[in-house]
Amino acid sequence: MIKATFITVLLVCTSGIFLIAQKNTFKSFCATPSEKISWLDSLQRAPQLQLRETELIYLPVAVHLVENDQGVNSIPESKILEAFCTLNEHFKPVNIQFFLQYPILYLRNTAFYDHADAATALQMIQSARIPGVINTFFVKNAADACGYTLRNQSGLALGIALSADCTGGNTSAWAHEMGHVLSLPHTFHGWENYPHNYELPAPASVGRIVVERVDRSNCRTAGDGFCDTDPDYLNGRWTCNQDTLSDILQKDPLGVAFRSDGSNLMSYSADPCGARFSAEQQSAMRLYVQQNLSGISSKGLTIPALSRSDIVLVEPRMKEVLSNPDSVTFSWQPVSGIAGWVLEVSPIPSFKILNYSTVTTANSLSIALAPGRTYFWRVWAFNQFSTCKYVSGTGTFSLASVTATAEGNPPNAVNAYPNPIRASAEPLTFSFESPQAANSRLLLHDALGRVHWSASWDIQPGMNTLDIPVARLAPGTYFVRLVVGQEVILHKVVIQPAS
Repeated sequence: MIKATFITVLLVCTSGIFLIAQKNTFKSFCATPSEKISWLDSLQRAPQLQLRETELIYLPVAVHLVENDQGVNSIPESKILEAFCTLNEHFKPVNIQFFLQYPILYLRNTAFYDHADAATALQMIQSARIPGVINTFFVKNAADACGYTLRNQSGLALGIALSADCTGGNTSAWAHEMGHVLSLPHTFHGWENYPHNYELPAPASVGRIVVERVDRSNCRTAGDGFCDTDPDYLNGRWTCNQDTLSDILQKDPLGVAFRSDGSNLMSYSADPCGARFSAEQQSAMRLYVQQNLSGISSKGLTIPALSRSDIVLVEPRMKEVLSNPDSVTFSWQPVSGIAGWVLEVSPIPSFKILNYSTVTTANSLSIALAPGRTYFWRVWAFNQFSTCKYVSGTGTFSLASVTATAEGNPPNAVNAYPNPIRASAEPLTFSFESPQAANSRLLLHDALGRVHWSASWDIQPGMNTLDIPVARLAPGTYFVRLVVGQEVILHKVVIQPAS
């Protein structure tokens, strides 16, 4: 029986690794008891760690994207796909690769979306986990840490949870957690919750765990138990220098000074330091799969190939100028072996800023964009084995500027109030007077043309009003765009910080 406590349910946190330029909003990096699974402890007492075979192993993964009760995603699907690509890159030297057993699964629950306690973590994973796969849950906040792995009392992983701010391309959090799933402890095993003045020599032991020495004379029985991982006592997030070593100088129990190796994925070094597992760590993970996960692992799978040259953009046509459409239709030629596509639209050719990004299984999609701008677009393909960016060429098109027309009877007396408005629970009210009934569409977009809200409206003769939610929007300048037939009317709105 699994109990909902951090004592009997092992909560293994990530290393506090964050996206570059991301602010750490978590209270702590870890909530982990200093325990090693009994299987690994027994293995490390053997004369040596050695690979028994090196054939490529495939392991299935189920991804659960957790939303709050209002349907707000904790993270864009495209960032999960980028993170999955990085996960497989990190495990290439191990000859282990992961594949998506299912399309991304959605779980709507505000308590799971942002949680800080073990009971909620256990409830989330037990309620939605799928047997026979490695379950990963993406949430807004994973127990006030970058992430964790829940295990049962036998040491078998029940699931991983990762916080949104720690996930994306070129991040190490998922690989770190997968290391925990496949038996690995932290490189600083035993120091997780131990305060220490690093100017002083380390004690001979921390709790019940012997402290590893620089000369590695006790490497098999101390620290993480691996003899090819250097001593490491740093239990908080740290940045590495150009040699991927810590700036913090530590001293082992004999007073020998050293710096921690940030290249190891099981350390707490910040991205982009962590990039590898040691040879003994690799052997341990493969042996763990062979002895404990053979029922879900596969070998000799046929992997469909992906090629950038196969992706052909169809519309909008290159450098086409569109005249104020209600929406822009994007399409590209279908390709075999594809599980899905990511469509990206940007105001700049580098795509460092995105107006729009979404995942779709179709090869066409219609979206709303702000007029009077030039856009660049591309798609990248993925399948269940590879989610790396097999990107198409770049297309470009323009939307003509908004122009007033004298035809028909366009709406008048347009207003949006209060303006300025604070980003609070109070909605923005948009009103307009129309001389006749008509079908219309109302959109709210930012200065870059990114649409944050839209609705279809059947307007009636006379005054019409609509409330637009703004509580979740960042302060700044926005535009309400009303589209009635060929008529497009823009109204500027300023959103101020919530008081």
